[in-house]
Amino acid sequence: MSILLTDIQRGWLYTTESDQERLVLGWTQDGRVVYTMRGGNALNPFTGRQTCSEERFANACIRKQLLVDDDALSTIMRNTNAGDIVEHLDRPAKSGN
Repeated sequence: MSILLTDIQRGWLYTTESDQERLVLGWTQDGRVVYTMRGGNALNPFTGRQTCSEERFANACIRKQLLVDDDALSTIMRNTNAGDIVEHLDRPAKSGN
């Protein structure tokens, strides 16, 4: 079971079916999710950064786990060279028609 697109938020940790943890760092200018990941052991460091569509990210994740505190998120962003991303994605309002 995947998460909803509206569940994707900066600073939250998500889990995939294979126990990989993904931390959302933000979005690219064109709306792709920027995240870092680590294997199933919480002691492993977050490594690298990846981008994908919101749909792909939501389909890969099965659980929204926890919100990472701001200091830890800042450190992880520095370590993954994620200074060029946007903090949130402004989605257009959906029409009620």
